[in-house]
Amino acid sequence: MQAIWYRDKREVTEDEYEAFYENLANTKIPYKYKLHYSTDVPLAIKAIFYVPGTHQERIQLMSEESKINLYSRKVLIKESCKELVPPYLRFVKGIVDCEDLPLNISRETYQDSSLIRKLSNVVTRRILKFIEDEMKRDVADYENWYKNFQQFIKEGIMSDQENQEQLLRLVRYQISTSSLDKSVSLDDYVRAMKDGQKKIYFVSGASEDQINSNPFMEPFLDSDLPVLIVGNQVDEMIFQQIGMYKSFHFVNVESGYDEISRDIENSKKGQDDLNKPSLPDEDVTNFCLWLKDTTKPYVGKVSLSKRLKSSPAVLYGQISANMRMMMSLMQQQSEDPAEANRQMEMMSHNQTLEINPNHQVMIKLNQ
Repeated sequence: MQAIWYRDKREVTEDEYEAFYENLANTKIPYKYKLHYSTDVPLAIKAIFYVPGTHQERIQLMSEESKINLYSRKVLIKESCKELVPPYLRFVKGIVDCEDLPLNISRETYQDSSLIRKLSNVVTRRILKFIEDEMKRDVADYENWYKNFQQFIKEGIMSDQENQEQLLRLVRYQISTSSLDKSVSLDDYVRAMKDGQKKIYFVSGASEDQINSNPFMEPFLDSDLPVLIVGNQVDEMIFQQIGMYKSFHFVNVESGYDEISRDIENSKKGQDDLNKPSLPDEDVTNFCLWLKDTTKPYVGKVSLSKRLKSSPAVLYGQISANMRMMMSLMQQQSEDPAEANRQMEMMSHNQTLEINPNHQVMIKLNQ
């Protein structure tokens, strides 16, 4: 294999890059992005990396395998060196030539080498920076690539604490205040936040109708507060794990009203209609106690809602409906179904039922 990584990238033709990639990756499918770089700090490195436009895991036939060969001064040290990048970057193909590596490094001991670990850190950060640069260069083109590779980026966020901030800059989400055929980064969301907004809000949903019909979204649609739209439980797990981004806490719209009240009240566009029919004040306490008694053990508290406009009620607890769905699927695959069912039952108990005192359903139930 010709060592084109030693040549000036301005002298290498696109045909040569393509031929090198086909030989390296054993594929005729064109790559999406290419990085050819050389540096002397903090290590003497010459490298070529290819980011493909598709991957084998997309159709769930097999797992991607790392294909980055390790060289020192054009001498092959290790083919398909898995230690060079973390598992979530296994889709990247290429070569790394590090002159700081001794040619007589033992194939058995190089895995424990502090130099290899340092090289891995440098290479990983450089690849992530390169992907971020491509995102900034052409956002629309990156969005198409990201749709196919987001699982790897999110895997990295969950597993790579050291590079988590850089990985978070690569994720994309729809946002409630814009067309759902476009996506935004977390930095875009922060720039779209209202003056004085203290939290980053998110909701699970697959379509615009599903989002707009979600009763938990009612106060946000009424206030124009931006809400990130996440497509699956993995995103919710990510937000729960990392907690915040740039000092702004992630908050599910299905949280208690106390979690969202400050931003909602500060951004509300209109005034509440005080002339709407409502539950009589003298009936509220007994009606709430009756609802609680009727729905126990699943409901531990009934309260009047300050967020609902058109829906009769919402139910929320320790975990969101989206997470309960995921846990239910996990329960079906559990080796101990009885224990899994017991845990699900416990999480389903003592939830809070918020009722809309102005809704006809509640008024008629009270009669």
